[in-house]
Amino acid sequence: MFKNYIKVAIRSLLRNRMLSFVNISGLSIALACVMLILLFVNDEFSFDKFHRKGDRIYRLVQTSVDSSGNERRNGNSGYPHGPAFAAEIPEIENFCRLKGWPMLTKKGTEGLESQVLFVDTTFFKLFSFKILKGNPANMLKEISSVVLTDETAKKYFGNENPIGKTVEIEVDEDFEPFIVSGIIKEAPINSSIRFDMLIPFDNQSPKDPVEFAKAQNDWSTIHLNTFFLLTKGADAAAVQKKLWKVFQKYNGEKWAASQKQFGKSQLTHSLQPFYSMHLDDRFFASNGLQNWSDSKYSYILTGLAILLLFIACINFVNISLAKSMKRSKEIGIRKVSGSSKQQLVFQFLTESFMVSLIAFIPALFLVKLFLPAFNEISQKHFEISYLFQPGIILIFTGLLLLVTFLAGFYPAFMASGFQPVQTLYGRFRLSGKNILGRALVVMQFVIAAGLIICVLVFNKQFNYMTKSDLGYNYENVIRIQFPWGKPAELQRLKNELLREPSIASFAAKAGDWNKTIFSINQKRTDWTYFEVIDDNYLQLLQIPLLKGRYLSYNNPADTISGCMVNEAFVETFLDKSRDPIGQVIERNGQKNKPNYVVGVVKNYHSVDFKEKIEPIYFSLDKHGSLLNTYIKYEPDRTTAALGEINKTFKSILPYSTLDYSFMDEWIKLRYAEDETWKKIVSYSAFIAILISCLGLFALATLSVEQRIKEIGIRKVLGASAAGITALISKDFLKLVLIALVIASPIAWWVMNKWLMDFVYRVSIGWWIFVSAALLAIIVALLTVSYQAIKAAVANPVKSLRTE
Repeated sequence: MFKNYIKVAIRSLLRNRMLSFVNISGLSIALACVMLILLFVNDEFSFDKFHRKGDRIYRLVQTSVDSSGNERRNGNSGYPHGPAFAAEIPEIENFCRLKGWPMLTKKGTEGLESQVLFVDTTFFKLFSFKILKGNPANMLKEISSVVLTDETAKKYFGNENPIGKTVEIEVDEDFEPFIVSGIIKEAPINSSIRFDMLIPFDNQSPKDPVEFAKAQNDWSTIHLNTFFLLTKGADAAAVQKKLWKVFQKYNGEKWAASQKQFGKSQLTHSLQPFYSMHLDDRFFASNGLQNWSDSKYSYILTGLAILLLFIACINFVNISLAKSMKRSKEIGIRKVSGSSKQQLVFQFLTESFMVSLIAFIPALFLVKLFLPAFNEISQKHFEISYLFQPGIILIFTGLLLLVTFLAGFYPAFMASGFQPVQTLYGRFRLSGKNILGRALVVMQFVIAAGLIICVLVFNKQFNYMTKSDLGYNYENVIRIQFPWGKPAELQRLKNELLREPSIASFAAKAGDWNKTIFSINQKRTDWTYFEVIDDNYLQLLQIPLLKGRYLSYNNPADTISGCMVNEAFVETFLDKSRDPIGQVIERNGQKNKPNYVVGVVKNYHSVDFKEKIEPIYFSLDKHGSLLNTYIKYEPDRTTAALGEINKTFKSILPYSTLDYSFMDEWIKLRYAEDETWKKIVSYSAFIAILISCLGLFALATLSVEQRIKEIGIRKVLGASAAGITALISKDFLKLVLIALVIASPIAWWVMNKWLMDFVYRVSIGWWIFVSAALLAIIVALLTVSYQAIKAAVANPVKSLRTE
């Protein structure tokens, strides 16, 4: 019996080649999208799951609230947190601190950059990285030992045994020799802890006993990650409640003093589950942790996948109904011959299953074709083989059965209910003018039109952010991340480059987006931005001076007590009844060291458009702590300038890697996330329109099949081809217009919510809805016109004879 179902299904597919092709194409496109999104979502939710004890590992995080109610979340902790909490709380079985960053290493005369982590000797007691060579109990015991990943070992030593060999790593500005004590398998891609080398944590501890004791009791400096391994069966919530008592025991007095000095009113220590760390957007991953993400991306992409699959299933329903109209006589004969309703339902479900199964084949080819582009958008490195993991195959099996049932059950139920007398005499029509089919098409175009509107708003906001005047000139500017703590080398780079004809200007500043608290007129400010700069930074970027003068090293007082502020700082904090020039500002922790405002610059967008232009305080660098370097080159001299920069940089720092970016590209990185979503929504809109048009084509086919006698009579009575085309097309135009009316307010609400994240944003103009409507109508008419024109030019005699 089942073999017969398969034969009939194959014949049906071959007999209706056009509808079968449309059906399989739409489903294949949707399934390809689902597969790609499934790769992303599966990867996101599988992060760190390979650690066997991961369900007992927690990261120590903290939240502080200042007197103004501003909340600051931090995933970092300090030297004493791990040892103190572990010693005082019995449920903490072990702890491990880690921190790290890219560091320079030597390979012969070549300098390479490697991701180096400083970790406690307990590292392998918490985390399940595969050890290839070495004893985990001893690998990190010696202060000058280093553990390499297999890929790093191969890069440095080829096929030789690396154990006992030396690797030189730049620590504290000097290259130090480290002895290879172990080799481990490179961390999986879905790991929050990724590295090339591991070094004992004690290597970074102060060598001086006094400084070491000071660091061990410094609870205020938070610059590393602390992980706890709880005992089996321990209640994390109960452990979390004990953290504050321990903190008070060791640091209560200093915390009380800090409350008075910095205006803090509350501090909370929490335990963040290791398995959920990757998708917890509340606490940023830094200091050796990577791949921080946000679960909302996975949920949004999953929603898009469901929408696209839903649109494809709508096509499936409408096309199956269209095919059942052509097979009405076959169904009538089967019923007269004794076929039961259950057998007919099973026959149609078998055909539905075969279409779904066949659709998976081109879907896999589409995934392979578009996987490189998807990797670029998602910033991951998937391979087609990832789809054949047992868990994903199981999901696809369930998806196949679900699509078969959802898309095939209604047409099967409808077709099995045909009355044999009506079908055999050609009197059968779908009741209610196929209201369900039309309603499903409306739903398709609601989704498609909504996505079109979203794309238009995304593009408008993105263009506004990337093309608006930021308040400074970043053209022909290269930004270099200079190595930390090398002021003499930086000065030499500046001196040598300024002698080159292709270089116009040179400037530098310290790290980005630092905040502190100021005291002005006996009033304390909130946490406020400050910039430590050289005396050419503001001039190089051509940030306009409104009052006073720029800071200058030629004026010795500027390095001691001079400062500059922007307009927002004046408006927010300074006495507006007096000239801002000369007003006094004190930084927290620097009492009796007044700073006098010597200049005011115009407001500019120092961060992104999601944040209001904030007050900024500028002071000259006094300690050689500059690392963000800006080099302005002459117009049309890009190649020459880059050549000179690279040559000079290498001559000064032969083992360092030149890390540079063009300023305009670096600014765009602020909106990389928004650009990614713009691409995702754009592609989704295109796919939704494509699949919706296939569905509209199916419904047009069904409509023409039902009205073939009417069309023939109209032609015999003198109706023109254009008139008949318009008659058929207007019904579908109504569906699209209804969809636009429904989609517009929904899309407006969604995009208005999205735009609320931006302080500086565009308005959603009426033209966006008109443009989306015109595009949807044009696409719909082009889709329907094929079947409409085909019916209009058909021979009426043949149509009537067929009926």
